[in-house]
Amino acid sequence: MATETLKLKAEPGGGLFVVKDMNCKPGKVRTHSMEFDGEFRDFDLTRDGVPVPEGFARKFAAVDRSFKVTSPSGEEIRPKIAESEKGNFVLEEGQCVAYFEELTLDALLERAHGFVDGQKFSKRNGKPALVEFLSSISAQDPASMAPAVAEPDGTEDPLAGMSASEFDTV
Repeated sequence: MATETLKLKAEPGGGLFVVKDMNCKPGKVRTHSMEFDGEFRDFDLTRDGVPVPEGFARKFAAVDRSFKVTSPSGEEIRPKIAESEKGNFVLEEGQCVAYFEELTLDALLERAHGFVDGQKFSKRNGKPALVEFLSSISAQDPASMAPAVAEPDGTEDPLAGMSASEFDTV
């Protein structure tokens, strides 16, 4: 499978959308495989953006909010959330909703260590300090509490797993 090599700027009306990988470090490239309509391609994405055919670009927008997708006319493409789904979420098998206070000390430590400031905590700090720390983080940015997924280079993608099947132009 050959890696797509596309020019950096999409031509207006050229049918190419621009996809930015916001998890990519500046000056670096991350290769992502994508399937659309039975065709598989590899794309070398950057934080600055790379032109991508529309079908593949819309799939990137659906896969993860860390991909910023723009149409040839400059409109941002985002997953469309049905009115009935707003404010709702679906738990996966084996998941549950719990208060921080209900979690074990080890579970709290594991979550705290996912944040730079949380790496200073140990069991000696106790549950109250960990609950206070995690509560302050989730109050500042609830999306930051999403589970992190390790990337091939060892960094983590805190937005992994967010997806939708429809799109909206903003």
